[in-house]
Amino acid sequence: MKQWEKIRNNKIVSLLTETIAKFTEDKGSLLAAAVAYYLLFSIFPFALAMLSIAGFFMESTRFENGVINALGNLIPVARGMLEKNLHEVVNARAETGIIAILAFIWSASSFFNALRNALNKAWGINSGASFFKGRAIDIAMLLGSFILLMVYV
Repeated sequence: MKQWEKIRNNKIVSLLTETIAKFTEDKGSLLAAAVAYYLLFSIFPFALAMLSIAGFFMESTRFENGVINALGNLIPVARGMLEKNLHEVVNARAETGIIAILAFIWSASSFFNALRNALNKAWGINSGASFFKGRAIDIAMLLGSFILLMVYV
């Protein structure tokens, strides 16, 4: 019994126990699933928006093949579907561009909303932001990430 008390009072064991308890209390697996879902949900509109925007500035065939290869590596089982849909989008770039950009903004801001809520819960921040203020923050994070991505590319 003394040995059990010694193990329970160990700092590492205590830290792990508290971490698991807090993760469970905060529903960490549900928050992680929400972030992953919204990230996956925003990948296709992101690709469509990138093709629509960049297609006006770059050689579209080379860029299109690069996007297809990148997405094919991320989601290998959907490579054929992605390739077919992206070819159709490039052919109807002007019509689908606005819709793709709006879908991307909505889905990506939902990802940032899930991420913001998960991080606030993990850090114990009680954000009393209204729906509109929260969406404005999410869209600002989206635009900041987009600008950083464009600078990187």
